Amino acid sequence: MVNTPHAAIFSSAASPHVGRIEFSEPSGGRSRGYFNCLATFALDGEDWSVPLEMISAYRADMLGFFEELGAETGGWEGVKEWSSEFAEMSIRATNLGEGDAVLDVHLHWPPEYEKEQTGTIHVRADELAKFAERMRAFLRMPEGGSRFIRREGR
Repeated sequence: MVNTPHAAIFSSAASPHVGRIEFSEPSGGRSRGYFNCLATFALDGEDWSVPLEMISAYRADMLGFFEELGAETGGWEGVKEWSSEFAEMSIRATNLGEGDAVLDVHLHWPPEYEKEQTGTIHVRADELAKFAERMRAFLRMPEGGSRFIRREGR
């Protein structure tokens, strides 16, 4: 498996906001240890980055989320959600099958988690599978894992 130094997905031409979600600066994670990277959310000319640290189960959950989005480019009902191990980044995704998926991004900065940033970009649904492939290489994993079921308030 080829290691990838970053993985990014960009807003579509139809998006009301110009932006991207990018993961870069990977380290660790060759086995069960912690994987570290930098998550960046850019929106209308401003960039915010937060460091992520995840054990392999959360890495597999992250990859599983993007694989799930990429497998359902024709749309889905409801909202699909992902959150990093310590909730520094979360993404809520919707796709009504009209060509774009909507990604709502929330960043929280540790250690106090008081500073936060939110925003929304629309991405081409047909780009999600390609992004999942880039995330697979970036996360250094052959495939995603079972998605976690999180209860409200956890």
